[in-house]
Amino acid sequence: MRIDRRGQVGQASVEFVVIAASLVAAFCLPWLDGLSPAEWLLGAVIEAAVAVPAWLAVV
Repeated sequence: MRIDRRGQVGQASVEFVVIAASLVAAFCLPWLDGLSPAEWLLGAVIEAAVAVPAWLAVV
């Protein structure tokens, strides 16, 4: 029995691009108060660096 796989060629690439684009959009587009989750994360890292500068030696 032969299985025709011509319709599936490249489907994983398309799925990856769609999921990756959705994640980037969700991470970078502003949500609440005009801030994106990426800005929240960067703000948390900066606050941690100011509060405990010794951890920067580890990073």
